[in-house]
Amino acid sequence: MLAEWRIVRFAERSGPSKTTATVRLSGELDVAARAVLREHLAPLATKQVDRLVVDVTGVPYMDCATAELILQLAHEALPVGVNPIIRNPRPIVRRLLELSDLARQCTVEGKRGHQENGRREI
Repeated sequence: MLAEWRIVRFAERSGPSKTTATVRLSGELDVAARAVLREHLAPLATKQVDRLVVDVTGVPYMDCATAELILQLAHEALPVGVNPIIRNPRPIVRRLLELSDLARQCTVEGKRGHQENGRREI
């Protein structure tokens, strides 16, 4: 089965003191998505952003190597010592970040449980 995924939105917002880039990802992110993720996220390194938010609300599954790639590319785009924000991971993605120790390389924001079709993932 091929993974379905897409980069839904890339937005950049400048404020008085900070530039924030937001990337919204959707679909199952695994080996099939890595080349395109690299192609689309690598240019962030030239944007000189102060804050990077990766919204994974629409990601039901992500493998460890893909999560590591996303964090690597995010760190290349950010100033030294600044961690990217992973927003709204579903419980399985949050657990992957915690078990793989990748959660130490980012700030995880969002609810711990995810409601979909009347059922709550835990």
